[in-house]
Parts: sequence; C-alpha cells; structure tokens
Amino acid sequence: MTKLEKALQSYMNAFDKSYPLVASMEMSDDEIIDDIEQCIQSGTPAEPPTLEDDIDY
Repeated sequence: MTKLEKALQSYMNAFDKSYPLVASMEMSDDEIIDDIEQCIQSGTPAEPPTLEDDIDY
C-alpha cells in the first residue's frame, strides 16, 4: 500500500467518506497527503469544488 493509499484510508476512517480526489487533480501525491493530514488534524472534511453548470471543464 502506498503512502497515498494509506492517507486515503485514514481519511475514510476519520470521516466515513472518500476524499474528494476531483478537488486534487493538479496536486502531487505529497500535496494530497498533506491536505488529508490537515483535514484529519482539524476535524474538517475536504470540500469538493463547486462546479458551475454553464462551464465546460
């Protein structure tokens, strides 16, 4: 299991839901791991980005 997989599992254990990976598409694995650790430490789950209906992504 990679460090990222372990971090994702820790997030799932902490918040009982998956980390919103769509919010991290341009982040490196280390940045995602850091974000997950900050979420767990603060007790605040990550929020997926708000997608606008009239914009193509």
